[in-house]
Amino acid sequence: MPQTSMTRTITSAALEARSEPILTDAFMSKLPSWAGGNISPYDCRFLTGLVSQFRPRNVVEIGVASGWSSAVLLRTLKAIHGDDPHRLNAIDLFENYYLKPEYKTGVLVGEVVPELQPNYNLLTGRIALEAMKDVGPVDFAFIDAHHFHPWAALDFLALLPYITKGTWVAFHDINLCTFERHKHTNRGPFYLFHMWQDTKLQSTQNPAMIGAVLLERQPEQYLRDLLEILHTPWELTLSPEDVASLVSFVGTHFGDKWQNQFKQLCDMRNPAPKPAPAKAPTAAA
Repeated sequence: MPQTSMTRTITSAALEARSEPILTDAFMSKLPSWAGGNISPYDCRFLTGLVSQFRPRNVVEIGVASGWSSAVLLRTLKAIHGDDPHRLNAIDLFENYYLKPEYKTGVLVGEVVPELQPNYNLLTGRIALEAMKDVGPVDFAFIDAHHFHPWAALDFLALLPYITKGTWVAFHDINLCTFERHKHTNRGPFYLFHMWQDTKLQSTQNPAMIGAVLLERQPEQYLRDLLEILHTPWELTLSPEDVASLVSFVGTHFGDKWQNQFKQLCDMRNPAPKPAPAKAPTAAA
């Protein structure tokens, strides 16, 4: 059955039910109390169910933090593939866990599923636009990095040369910006998920914090969609280095036409800072 047809026959509740034999109470109890900012049990069940249903072998996670979601993904991949080849690639800009810098990024993989570390490829110190070339093609992705717009869209852009039609991409915190305490910030995943034109699913939590989208077109055909999303006002500015990485990435993978359009986007949404006016010379004493 084609994947798009299969999708119409599944529900989020059915996906989450698939996680029950994998995410046992004994496993879930291994999350230490000091580790915050993790995916919730709802999120774990949805993510595990989705991976269990579609059985990817080479997965990328963008945004690692403590490594709890990495541990969940590794356990799920092991459950469905056993000793057959599979791999989780994990990308994070920071070398240390952003909430507790005394811990290394991804530390929970070694603490929770140490036996699965041979299947784990952690890349830190670079954004996804720069790191994906060292990951290569993947057949499932989970984005849970910087939520301020435009970063979720840029992380999705980083995937496009390395995924194919029929790939699922999951996003975390798709409705985080709707909470009053966040003052309508963290809008990146919200825009990506809710402006998606094709098939998508979200967890049974209300409001859902995790969702996933299915590429039903060739990846390059989503560049126009991304431009539409990225033309909404940004919540932060990019460094000149990140702008250069973005523009270079698009030119390398998609050619001059798209490179020029993304360059124009950056000029509009992320203008270069104006030089400070020169001070008038002071009169000699």
